[in-house]
Amino acid sequence: MLDTWEFPSNSGRGSVTATLLDLVEIGDTPTYVVSLSMRVERPWNEASEEVRLKRVEMPRARLHAAQTALAAWLQDHEPLTCSLTADAGSTQLTLSLAPESTFVSSRERPVCRFRFAADLGLEGSCAWVIDQSCVRLWLDDVDRWLRIGVG
Repeated sequence: MLDTWEFPSNSGRGSVTATLLDLVEIGDTPTYVVSLSMRVERPWNEASEEVRLKRVEMPRARLHAAQTALAAWLQDHEPLTCSLTADAGSTQLTLSLAPESTFVSSRERPVCRFRFAADLGLEGSCAWVIDQSCVRLWLDDVDRWLRIGVG
């Protein structure tokens, strides 16, 4: 769907889904206002965790920079971290790709970690292992968003 993008895990047991709520200009910055759902299933204890952030402002330039960085990762597999939100906002969201010792991961199959810090002190992260197919799915979804005009 045009109004969502998803970054799935390789196993299908985790994902971040952004749902587009509005397209606005904050100052002179085109911005996507989204709600985020972060989900991780833990099959060994039949539990799942889900975090929902009702309003996250993602400047178009930050989303485009993340798209560019992840497209480059497909070629070089270098660890990366991208901020998806403005530096001064009520909710902060970063995306990183890198191997982590607590996961069975590598440069080619890194851990995708979304870290968030929201109003009232809510902080956390969701993480899972990905591969190139997960990145390509996200890039396709984000590409559709970046074609949408703002204003």
